[in-house]
Amino acid sequence: MTEPTNELEQLRKEVSALRDDIHGLLEAWRTASGVVKAVKWLGKVAAAVTTIYALFKLGGGK
Repeated sequence: MTEPTNELEQLRKEVSALRDDIHGLLEAWRTASGVVKAVKWLGKVAAAVTTIYALFKLGGGK
């Protein structure tokens, strides 16, 4: 009778550990998604600044 109880307890421990691992992966995913959004935003800002600079340098000074 103790073997199924031990097996069940072991499975509970494994599920708990997996739950913790999944939580960690989810946090990493959210952080990475935020970093990607920030990099995309910075790229758009850089493109806008470059465009404005080019307009003034190439055509706006005439």
